[in-house]
Amino acid sequence: MRERESRRFLLDTNAFIATFNSGYTKTTRLLAELLASHEYELVVNTILLREYEKWLERLSEKIPQIRVRAQILYTLIKEKAVIVEPDREHIEACRPYIPFPALGYCRSL
Repeated sequence: MRERESRRFLLDTNAFIATFNSGYTKTTRLLAELLASHEYELVVNTILLREYEKWLERLSEKIPQIRVRAQILYTLIKEKAVIVEPDREHIEACRPYIPFPALGYCRSL
């Protein structure tokens, strides 16, 4: 019998932010399900991890009482996520679809 493959997800920083911005929402429920279930695999790259960390700090400064929850969420994501770095070929293939301000990230890769 073939083992069931996990589904892969890449969560934008908006999902991380939304978890704290509006209380318990569908985004919060989705993130909890993705973190708790073995059916799902979270995929990130180092740039996205740095973005999560940046928002952890920004949100904690703006709303100090969420620091502990934000740190726990960041740690859970970091522990569960698989780091996948795009290669130059894939970055170049996506370049036409990347908004101009974000091209700075591409140049640094």
